Parts: sequence; C-alpha cells; structure tokens
Amino acid sequence: MHGKSLREAATMTKRNCLPLWKSILWSSAFLCALANGRMVTATLSQLVRDSPVVVFGHFRQIADHPSASSDAPVVFDIVEVLKGMSRTTLSLCNYHPDSEWPDLSRLKGDYVLFAEPDGTCERLTLGYRSLIPVADRVANTSAIEDEPARQPVKKLLMRLRALVKQKFSRSD
Repeated sequence: MHGKSLREAATMTKRNCLPLWKSILWSSAFLCALANGRMVTATLSQLVRDSPVVVFGHFRQIADHPSASSDAPVVFDIVEVLKGMSRTTLSLCNYHPDSEWPDLSRLKGDYVLFAEPDGTCERLTLGYRSLIPVADRVANTSAIEDEPARQPVKKLLMRLRALVKQKFSRSD
C-alpha cells in the first residue's frame, strides 16, 4: 500500500514538472523580454548632441490647452533656449507609445527639455530621459547617466551651455 502511494506521487510529480527544454525555452524568452524592456541610458552630452532643441521652461496648464485629449499637442513655455531656434513656446507632440514615453498632458512645472522636430510639432528625443524636472531651483538629474541625482539648476544650465558651445565650436 505504501509503495503504491509513492509510485502515484512520483507519477504525479513527473506529469507536473516541465521538461528541461521547455524550462530553458521559457527562461530564454523571459530574459530576452527583460533585456528589450531595459531602460535606455543617456549621458548629458549624448542628449545635447542628439537633440536639435534644448530648452528650459514649463508646461502650460491643461486649462490653456485646446483639447484635454492626451494625444493633442502640448504647449511648453520657454524661459531659455539653450540650443535651437529662438522662440517663446514649443508645440510638443504627445507621443507616448509605451512606458518609456510620458504623457506630456499630465506634466506640470519646470523642466529642461531635449527635443527634435517631428512634422508640425517637436518630440522628446529619448523618452523620459529627455525631461529633467526642476523644483525649488534644483534639477533632478537622476535619469542622466553621468550626472548626480540632484544639482542646482544654475549649475546644470551652465553645463548645458558649455556642452552646446563645445559642440558648435567643433563643427566650425
């Protein structure tokens, strides 16, 4: 009687276990998905190099937008143009196909922003890493690879001006 119970338990265990090849296949698929979903990293100099537009300013409040749709372009009021054409506002495409791209219609406050032209509006160069939030004159640069987690916005803007100037002096 006891032997029969052991055989039944062994048979049930064999049926419930995945064969080794299935385990390897599932593990490989999981690791590939994890690798593809990994956040892209960027340095400040890469963002400056890859972004035709670098500005400091703030998002206009939702009430000022013509539509509350999260796909409608969002207006960004510029305080300082660090790179690109001089202007007072940017019309930002609210491109957010996945979790790496923010819904710009929900953002408030001051930011340093890196963008590139995309038809009739500008688009963030590299998702969340293209936005540096600023609060109480302190920039949160934790998403930028070669920067401290926080730094005075004055210091960050000086560094950005130097990087832009350096880029333009090399291209002469």
